[in-house]
Amino acid sequence: MHACMQTTSTLEENMTSSQSLMVIGANLPNGSEIRPAYSILDMWPMPARYLNESIMLETDTGTRETNILDHDSNIFEQNYHYTYYWDKETGIQVYHAENATDVLNENQQMFSYSCKVELIDSSTGAVIPEFTGPVMLLTLIAITIPTVLLHRRKKLHI
Repeated sequence: MHACMQTTSTLEENMTSSQSLMVIGANLPNGSEIRPAYSILDMWPMPARYLNESIMLETDTGTRETNILDHDSNIFEQNYHYTYYWDKETGIQVYHAENATDVLNENQQMFSYSCKVELIDSSTGAVIPEFTGPVMLLTLIAITIPTVLLHRRKKLHI
């Protein structure tokens, strides 16, 4: 077993068609399709993926409603098991585990693996405050003042 590592990365994702499942729609009900069917290399069809259920997940920072997808995939005639948890309110992935037993690598050597990715703490992330009202007011002022000054300048020159 290897020691845990922390990393930071940036990911851009299309929530309706990406094969990655880092982000799904917020507040989706059980049974919602989160990704449509697709094909790997136009040779191996992958089925659409649907949410299984919602649970109340206990974490160190409290309880959060969580959507779950638990499914198996047959890729190149080998079985892989995947489990995903997303925060229901935001659609952000908070847990991902996958494993496979006795599958073949690219050199046709058999191996097994198990891995887990878990969001440990989201409290230090950037919080974007709601500035819609002040921004709109400042924008209106920024547009109005030059317009009034321009109109007044034209009146003085006439």
